[in-house]
Amino acid sequence: MSSLQLGNGIAVELIGTVGPAMATILRVGSSALLLLPALFLLRSQNPTPVRQILTYGAVLGLMQLAFYQAISQIPLALAVSIEFAIPLAVSCIRSSSLSLKLLTAGSAAGLLLIANNTSTLSLTGVLWASLTGLLLCFYIRIGTEMRGRTHPLAALSKALLVAFPVVVVGQHVTLLSGPPPIAPVAAQVVVVAVLTIIIPFSLELLAMKSLRPVAFALVSAMDPVLASIVGVVGLNQHLNSYQVSGLIMLTGCAFLAIRSGSNPRSNN
Repeated sequence: MSSLQLGNGIAVELIGTVGPAMATILRVGSSALLLLPALFLLRSQNPTPVRQILTYGAVLGLMQLAFYQAISQIPLALAVSIEFAIPLAVSCIRSSSLSLKLLTAGSAAGLLLIANNTSTLSLTGVLWASLTGLLLCFYIRIGTEMRGRTHPLAALSKALLVAFPVVVVGQHVTLLSGPPPIAPVAAQVVVVAVLTIIIPFSLELLAMKSLRPVAFALVSAMDPVLASIVGVVGLNQHLNSYQVSGLIMLTGCAFLAIRSGSNPRSNN
């Protein structure tokens, strides 16, 4: 997650240069090329089923496209907070536990504090971040069900070959202008690809082989905090006292909610 958020901070500048859709195409395409050798060097006798790879790759591509649209319009910390809050809310709403519902309400209140004190709030950006969160729900479920013995780098390489045409089609759906010059940002694209896809997603696939969805979500509770740190240090997206309070409330309630949801006596 540290690698991902650091890469997202660098990607904000890339998005400002080439646009969110093209930035997504460049990072996904670069990642697919960089990981292509893994298909030939890392083989397995019990590979992940093709259906799971196709589904995982499609969701991965759509999630990347939606998230870059979001951070092109709203601050990084807010986008990540919304992205994380959506799967948490879906999980807790489906639970019959009153304490989980109250903690979810606390997380929502924290998110409102962050959003209400954001000067560059865009409804379109919020909707893109919400779509990213919904896709994240599917991503977590699919990833934790991929129990094949395929090496994470090989599985990710296959998924990226599926994700790339998805984001290419997505660019045309958003009706954006033609591609800008790529040469000046080539090095930046490679850095963003390594930090935001190759490192974090291969490690996530490795972790998902031994973690349940609730445990994975528990660790992900740190995501908004890491995004806020990157926003403040690298992007000059400073937080006021209300936003800091909202971030603490969101993260704290999320942590408690997921921890409570992992209790075997909890009704989920």
